[in-house]
Amino acid sequence: PVRVLGADPSDPVALLWPEFLPDGRHFLFQALSPSGKMRELRVGSLDSRDVRAITQLASRFEYAEPGYLIYVRDNALLAQPFDAKKAALYGEPTLVAENVHHFFGPGHAAFSVSQTGVIAYQAAESPVRLVWLDRQGKEVGVLGQPAVVDFVRISPSGNRIAVAVEDSRFGTSDLWVFEAASGASTRLTSGQIDEGAPVWTPDGARLVFRVDDKGPPDIAQMVVGSPGSERSLLILPGVQQSEDISPDGRRLVFLQDAASTADIWLASLEGDHQPKPWLRSPFNERNPRFSPDGRWIAYESDESGNPEVYVALTEGAAEKRRISPSGGRAPRWRRDGKELLYVGPDDSLVSVPITLGASLQAGTGAPLFRVETGIRYFDVSPDGRRFLVSTPLEKSPESPIRVIVNWDAAIKKEK
Repeated sequence: PVRVLGADPSDPVALLWPEFLPDGRHFLFQALSPSGKMRELRVGSLDSRDVRAITQLASRFEYAEPGYLIYVRDNALLAQPFDAKKAALYGEPTLVAENVHHFFGPGHAAFSVSQTGVIAYQAAESPVRLVWLDRQGKEVGVLGQPAVVDFVRISPSGNRIAVAVEDSRFGTSDLWVFEAASGASTRLTSGQIDEGAPVWTPDGARLVFRVDDKGPPDIAQMVVGSPGSERSLLILPGVQQSEDISPDGRRLVFLQDAASTADIWLASLEGDHQPKPWLRSPFNERNPRFSPDGRWIAYESDESGNPEVYVALTEGAAEKRRISPSGGRAPRWRRDGKELLYVGPDDSLVSVPITLGASLQAGTGAPLFRVETGIRYFDVSPDGRRFLVSTPLEKSPESPIRVIVNWDAAIKKEK
């Protein structure tokens, strides 16, 4: 490999999405500032270090004959005339497809263009319903309107629910809080920054959450109902995601994505917040949750080849115990510590009787019910009598991968 361009230390922008032009010597790329406010489409060359800005552009792009630049803006796939020799856009963009999956943070957009008039793209996430189910799986309530939901968390008292809801314009999530009794909602964040994975503090006064306002996601906190109270909590290399807070409020368990896998870390919520790895392995570990007495952490891992649920001591992750016999994910504790619940491989909600103490005793798990349309996320009420489940609107939604043939002919006909 030979370096063509390198970041200037005095101008620490990220250089993303390189794309050759037809001459094989010039290439397009995106320059992204750490804050994400500057997003320039630039052209460079293999033959010199000269770089020129073309325009502001917030998504990745591809050049396609007979002379178009394809990119995404506000959820729409657009084709705009592009002079490859001059490396210049001209004219107005034309709509190719709507509802395209993208993520504003790094400018990712899920599409691919051939040079023979074919475009493939991934449709945006489908909305889900947030429904209350009793222990028999009977629907006993609905929370809010259908939306793309990325995270669901019931407060320790059970009176409020924190939800990460995706804004389709940017593919990023915002934080909302719902009142459990009335269903009334309050939006806590908005805009192009991605905020997600909200976790309640034990007193229900604050939320700890994931945010990408400074680049790859870090962890921040806010006082609920106090606009402008957002403060950074952990700023580390790589990607962090908040997952749970210990019952005494002293420790945070979070995910950190390594080069290829997700590992579980602990950080103090007092003092200097010094983070320490709790479980690092060649496998993906996700969904860590403190037991109600704080002595144990339940989590899922794919070390067996499939997601399975494990429990290990908070002080000593190596002494783990597998709870799910044949697949399981997303473990959740009942507030009294007498039950551990998880999602089985057939989208059933499985209940495992638990006895906490000096050692953990786990009984045989049994499915409570199965959700035909599937379970994306869920949480359990403090008394264990109800479950808040995010489930797709349809049992078999339409395939997210779409293909358009002769798209350039359709554009010419439209013009």
